[in-house]
Amino acid sequence: MPRRARKVCSVQGCPELALHGRSLCEKHQADRPKRAPHGYNENWKRRRAAFIEAHPWCDVCGAPAKVAHHVVERRAGGSDDWSNLQPLCGSCHSRHHASLRSGRATAER
Repeated sequence: MPRRARKVCSVQGCPELALHGRSLCEKHQADRPKRAPHGYNENWKRRRAAFIEAHPWCDVCGAPAKVAHHVVERRAGGSDDWSNLQPLCGSCHSRHHASLRSGRATAER
């Protein structure tokens, strides 16, 4: 099956064609910031993995923990210290953040 025609780069004023399956041309794709927002870099990945290994079960429901949740958010001054982390499964983590958006918090210690 033939490939779909390439589109123009989505950066306003750029006449170059986007890479296949992307919305940006080669130049703008290279200029894009790498995915490590808010300091979630390799150091965080190692700390998170060690925390989940030491705390393998969700504090709320007891399912296998997948997320090292910051009790006090980093943007609110919270740290990556284990005392500020809580092991949660994906469902409980999503539920907690949904409840924050609606005005009531769950997943408290």
